[in-house]
Amino acid sequence: MGSIALLGATGGLEPIATVLAQPEQTDRVLSNAAALQVGAIRLLVFVALTAAVVLPVSAGRLRPAAAAAALAAVAAADLWSIDRLFCQFSPPAAELFRDDPIVARLKQEKPPFRVLDVGVFPGSYLMADGIEQVLGHHGNEVRFYDELLGGKNLWKNLGSPAVLALAATRFLILPGEQELPGFHKILGPVQTTPGSTGVLYERDSTVPYARILPAAVKVPDDQTISALLDQRFPYDRVALCADTTRVAVAPIRAGQPPAAAGVRASVVEWEPGRMRIALAGAESKPAFLMVSETWYPDWHATVDGKPAAVHRGDFAFLSVALPPGAREVRLEFASADYRRGKMVTYLALLVTAGLLVGPAVRARARRAGG
Repeated sequence: MGSIALLGATGGLEPIATVLAQPEQTDRVLSNAAALQVGAIRLLVFVALTAAVVLPVSAGRLRPAAAAAALAAVAAADLWSIDRLFCQFSPPAAELFRDDPIVARLKQEKPPFRVLDVGVFPGSYLMADGIEQVLGHHGNEVRFYDELLGGKNLWKNLGSPAVLALAATRFLILPGEQELPGFHKILGPVQTTPGSTGVLYERDSTVPYARILPAAVKVPDDQTISALLDQRFPYDRVALCADTTRVAVAPIRAGQPPAAAGVRASVVEWEPGRMRIALAGAESKPAFLMVSETWYPDWHATVDGKPAAVHRGDFAFLSVALPPGAREVRLEFASADYRRGKMVTYLALLVTAGLLVGPAVRARARRAGG
C-alpha cells in the first residue's frame, strides 16, 4: 500500500492509468492527474500514521489498548477526509420534494401510466412521488426495455409513436413550449421545485396500459424492434413474440392485418408488482393480452384463477395468451431467488447470534456450576 501511495504521490500512476483507460477516456485521465496525485499523497500520509502506531506496538513501546485507540482515530480521520466530500446537508424532504404544479397535476391521475421527462426534473426526482417514467428511475432497467428505446442513455427510438404508445406514454414534460403532434399542453410554463421551468403535455388520445390483440407472430429478436419502428406495422393489432417463446400463434395473411379484437382490457387494480385486469366483450378465437409493464422472468399470471404463462411480447413487455371467454387476468411479481436469499439471510443472522451469545451462555453456566 505504501509503495502504491508513493508511486502516485510522485506522479507514477498517471501513465499507468493512461494505458489502462479506453482511448475515448484519455482526456479525462489527463485532466484528473492532479486529483490522483493529491489522493495518493493523502493515502501516503495515512499509511505513515498507521505505521507510526503499529511499529511501537511491535517494539513493545505502546500498549495494545492505546494502539487500538490510535488506529481507530487514524481510520476515522481517513474516512472523514473522503466521506466529507460526499455528505451534503439538504433541507427537509417536505421542502426539498414539495409538490410543484406539474407534480401535483400528475398525482391527480390514477396509475398506471408513464411520463416522458425531457430534462426538467433531475435524476430520480419523480420517483419520490411514485410517478412512473419512460426512462426509468435508477438506471438498471431490463436490457430488452433499454434496447427497445434505442440503447441505454441514447434513447434513439423515443421519436417513434409506436414506442411511446407501447410504453403507455401519456404525459410529456418539456423545458419549454412547442408544437407536438398528438399532444396538447395542459400546464405551464411553471417553475418546478428543483428550480427549472417545465411545461406539461398530455396525449390527445390515452393509450391503454393493457391491450387485447387478436393475433401474434413469432419473430427473431433481431427483427422485432425494426418491425415495431416501421410505421406500416399494425402494432395495435398484432403482437410480436420471440421465436423461442412457447406460445401457439395462428398464421396471418400477408398484408391483411386482422380486425380489432372484440375484447377490451381495463386495469382495475394496480400497484408495483401486482395488478388485476378485467376483460369485457367476446372473442371466439384466442387473443393476446399485452401489458406495458417491463417483462421479467419472475412475473406470474392467472387467467380466471388458472395459472397461465407470461411471455415477452413486443420485445420488452408482458404478454399472456388468452383463451376465448376469458374474463380476468391477475399478474404478480414473485421471485424465488429473493425468497431463497431472504431465508439464507435469516439463517446467517441466527448463526451469528448463536456465535455471539453461545460463548457467554456457556461461560455463565460453568460459573454457576462451579
